[in-house]
Amino acid sequence: MTYPDKKRVIEIDDFRTYENVTIWHCKDFNLSKTRLADESKSRRKSKREKLQLIVPDIIEVSQKGKTLVLCAKDSEEELGKLLSEHENNNIMLAHFNAIKGSNKYVECTNLFFAGTMDFGDDHYVLKAIALDKDKVKTFETASVNKTHNKLG
Repeated sequence: MTYPDKKRVIEIDDFRTYENVTIWHCKDFNLSKTRLADESKSRRKSKREKLQLIVPDIIEVSQKGKTLVLCAKDSEEELGKLLSEHENNNIMLAHFNAIKGSNKYVECTNLFFAGTMDFGDDHYVLKAIALDKDKVKTFETASVNKTHNKLG
């Protein structure tokens, strides 16, 4: 198949803009699932106490408008309880991957990330292999706790 010398370029406007949303991310605390679950003596705080540390920030952000708070699925219930102690109709809570295809949050003008999204071992291993498979010699996955030899 050959193409004509003169190419036709169709410019399609990007219909998704995010200019109406302010994104907030808590960097003061490590809110990873592992850190929140670790209640050892060296960490000293319970999961509830750790989540309580970000509630004032969420409340402050919600004063600026309707706010969607995204967190890890296993933190959603506890964070929901903490937020429900404050009478605030501007806060909506959901966990990562729970909002795909939903228009429920369309009126939110703030997005508050209460944690870091974890795509799982397979995602990161496959991404590393795709980026530079020669540098990936072996890898270990947490789900099966065994070392795998390099693919291909």
